[in-house]
Amino acid sequence: MQWITHGVKLRWKRGPPPPFNHGVSLRDAARRQQVWLDAEKERLLQNGAWTRATRRSHVSRAFLVPKPGTNKWRLVVDFRWLNQWCVKNRVKMETLKKLRRLAKLGDWCFSFNLQDDFHALGIHLDFQRFMQFDLQGDQLQCSAVPFGWNDAPRVFCKFVRVMVEALRSPQAAEDRREIRRLRDSSAVRQRWSVCRRAGGVGENADRHSGMRVLPYMDDFLVLVDSQREGFLRREKVQLVLHRLGLRRNEKKGRWEPTQVVEHLGLEVDLKLGQFRVTERRVHKIHTRAKEIQCGATRNRRWIPARILASFTGLCQSVYLAVPAARLYLRELYFVLAEKRSWGAKVKISRAARGDLEWWSRLPVMSKWNGRKIWRSPTRAKVHTDSSMMAWGGVLNLKFPARGLW
Repeated sequence: MQWITHGVKLRWKRGPPPPFNHGVSLRDAARRQQVWLDAEKERLLQNGAWTRATRRSHVSRAFLVPKPGTNKWRLVVDFRWLNQWCVKNRVKMETLKKLRRLAKLGDWCFSFNLQDDFHALGIHLDFQRFMQFDLQGDQLQCSAVPFGWNDAPRVFCKFVRVMVEALRSPQAAEDRREIRRLRDSSAVRQRWSVCRRAGGVGENADRHSGMRVLPYMDDFLVLVDSQREGFLRREKVQLVLHRLGLRRNEKKGRWEPTQVVEHLGLEVDLKLGQFRVTERRVHKIHTRAKEIQCGATRNRRWIPARILASFTGLCQSVYLAVPAARLYLRELYFVLAEKRSWGAKVKISRAARGDLEWWSRLPVMSKWNGRKIWRSPTRAKVHTDSSMMAWGGVLNLKFPARGLW
């Protein structure tokens, strides 16, 4: 509640940084970028995410990151120098891997995103001067949590946890007092014990049952038993968002209950019980793999380490739908391990070129694309023996292996 009332405070490792000035940003913006930038600056000044600084103190650089498939960008302030002075904690996310325990075959679902995600939380007045940037001569500072700050994901996830608990807890959306009580973890445990005692059946089933919600930053997936229940749960989501002062982004997510939804880059099919890579994501992987192959050919197999790391991260994101993904990333990780720094280049080995070739030919519909959400456990019997000179073994009495020490 202190964050909501007074704003988030920056936590220093050994005290605040001395004043610095990294210069004016985006002086040479293209015409389309300039049109978007003017509108975005006006919007963020109006909604309070930015304010004009009264004096120069700690000025960072800002840059634009294009949003794929649109004529829009995301403005990110380069806080790398400031981040060196800030305490950073790791954040544990709830990914689609948790869906195996949260959902069941035949479920329905809907998804939604929050409007202006990080900007829902303010920065404490005493710390806004550390988040300044000069945008084409206009001295601005962040009055809301910005992109680029290393502690922003942790702060936002901790803030959103209140909403997630409100959705997951029985009777959470009954009145405002229930939402306020979510600050007390014992109250949440008490409501869950009531739910367990009620058994979730009979006339108390809806009253004493919380929602099955899968949160990931500002993306949320809500699971329900039927389409009708989906419409009822949507009303509760709207009620909780309204009472917490949050808004849903109407341009993102799948608000209509469905059994097949695109979420976090994968297609989730609850009717068939499968994860699949979307056609758009496959096309993106093809394009990036071919770009790296062409770059390596032009530069005697040398490519920037950051580009290769970005590609491996993209491929790693689909491992739930592509079982062989990790196998065809091993050589690329070996190449990355040889980098001297993130600004350096690495040399693509012959084995890594083979992995890139596999990713560049990954088809949309094939045995490689698609994996069951719920997989039955596999049992195997292995018999082994060894001596001072050699070893041997057999798997399921069919597949032998042997060798010398």
